Amino acid sequence: MQKIHPHHIAFLRGLIQGVEPQRLWTTYLYIFGPWQDVRLARRLASDIRNALAQVALRAGKPGVARLLRLDIKPVVEEKRPTLDEFAQEHGLEDFSEADQLAAYEAYYGQADKKLAARGRLIKRQLQVINWLVDVAAEEPKPSDPVRAWLPEAMAARLEQAGIMTLYGLAMRMQRHATWWSSVPGIGRIKAQRLQDWLRESGILNDVCAMVVATPVRALVHLEESGENRRLDNNVLGAASDLHAVRSWLEGRQGHTLRAYRREAERLLLWAAIVRSKPLSALTRDDLLAYIEFLRDQQPRDQWCGPRNTPRDNPAWRPFEGPLSDAAIDHALSILSGLFAFLVSAGYLKANPAMRLPRQHKRSLRQQFGRRLLTPQQWRLLRDAVPQGTPRGERLGLILDLLYATGLRLSELASARFAHLQSMTDDAGEDGYLLQVVGKGGKFREVPVPPELIERAWAMAQRRGVADQDMLSSQAYLIGLVSGPMGRAEFDPMAPAGANTIAREVTQHADQVADAIRAEYPEDARRIEKLSAHWLRHTHASHALEAGVDLTGVQANLGHSSLATTSVYVSAEQKRRMRQMRGFWAAGRTST
Repeated sequence: MQKIHPHHIAFLRGLIQGVEPQRLWTTYLYIFGPWQDVRLARRLASDIRNALAQVALRAGKPGVARLLRLDIKPVVEEKRPTLDEFAQEHGLEDFSEADQLAAYEAYYGQADKKLAARGRLIKRQLQVINWLVDVAAEEPKPSDPVRAWLPEAMAARLEQAGIMTLYGLAMRMQRHATWWSSVPGIGRIKAQRLQDWLRESGILNDVCAMVVATPVRALVHLEESGENRRLDNNVLGAASDLHAVRSWLEGRQGHTLRAYRREAERLLLWAAIVRSKPLSALTRDDLLAYIEFLRDQQPRDQWCGPRNTPRDNPAWRPFEGPLSDAAIDHALSILSGLFAFLVSAGYLKANPAMRLPRQHKRSLRQQFGRRLLTPQQWRLLRDAVPQGTPRGERLGLILDLLYATGLRLSELASARFAHLQSMTDDAGEDGYLLQVVGKGGKFREVPVPPELIERAWAMAQRRGVADQDMLSSQAYLIGLVSGPMGRAEFDPMAPAGANTIAREVTQHADQVADAIRAEYPEDARRIEKLSAHWLRHTHASHALEAGVDLTGVQANLGHSSLATTSVYVSAEQKRRMRQMRGFWAAGRTST
């Protein structure tokens, strides 16, 4: 059972009082779909009873829990026969009237006692349910997951379309009149039911008010153009800054797309809210002020929020906190590319980002070589994966595949069984190569441990993928898991998606860091910074330390240059350190 809404309790109360089930369903539970039959109503009533009973048990009232689980038939006035009809029915025609009356009273007296007892039980049940309205019932909140309130199949379809919370659903409705057309399995009728339910809960009205409130009013600047824009036609055909930025993002994928979109979005929001300007009106002085803003975003509660907050959650903010010099350099590099693109496309007259001051320049090793886990940190992360649930099993598979292969997040999310090719190595061992089209459209083949493929295929079959030749299946290695135990109906061929994978990895890292902080404070500080991409760096470093050839690691990662792969060669550093210790010791001996 999901969260208990007052409508659930009203539905159960009506059933107990004898109200016609179809009428109750149409009034209170229309979000679950049109009326089907009384069996579905009874099944949902049983779920509601059990959920309320659990609340009573947590409150230390086992007697109340037992009472709630009783499915008592409602008291219905029974039409009784006349005395003559009763005598005929029971073969008492030849008895005296006094005997017939005695039999009549004895027969219906028992029924009256049963009805009275049942009436008392129903009255007590209703009293308990009225008490539980205040204790157990909740009103939907914008930050609640869709899964907390909506039918599992419907919630799974919304999540697959990137709608994770009620706020996100209301925002999608607000922005797009035909929002359901992008959500497979949600048609016009279901969409209308959802809209009616959100409006009745007050969430839709709250979000509509939020959209027109300050400072979001300033976002009208996104659709404007400023003084730096060329008045003649541009090759992009862009009529606004937002259109031009979208053209710049076209064709980018995976991590690159997310990073570029994030930096463009941050600048657009800052320009609109702080400077009250469109992008095409920004000057060099504006961008210098933006650099200072990146060092300290004020007011903090307006601009900064907790890590891993979903974008459709009201608590989402574009920043977590002040950016380091390295992060500022990275942002400026991306934005310089944006402005250079807009100038070259004829959209802007001049580039305000030319020769912006850079922060401290870091080497490749400083940028990438330290975003990795030690072997101990990797084991702490991996060993803490929950056991015994489909979600835990999938998380373990995700971590193992990222660590064992060095795949990028987007590459793992798009990997299908049909992309695998079986092979036998020169030692006669069977294995698999995964065919990958990576960054820049470059093709490569990555070895994958056979045991991980076997685990992935077993999980795919359990979620409903057809039993066929594995290497011809179009199913994804990482698929959906619907609900806490994976019991809901969903498309077994659908991918989990890069955002879902990234979120599960970072949430797990945060939980592990909290759990080990007292015993391993240094490891916890490293693990809580982890993103899924760190496991690519960790793979490279650990593979080299295990003796894998540098060119082999380069091929697996898809690096164009050995220099990029070489940032992970910590084994060579350790060897040099050992040799230098010998040199130093010899020097001390000679003095």
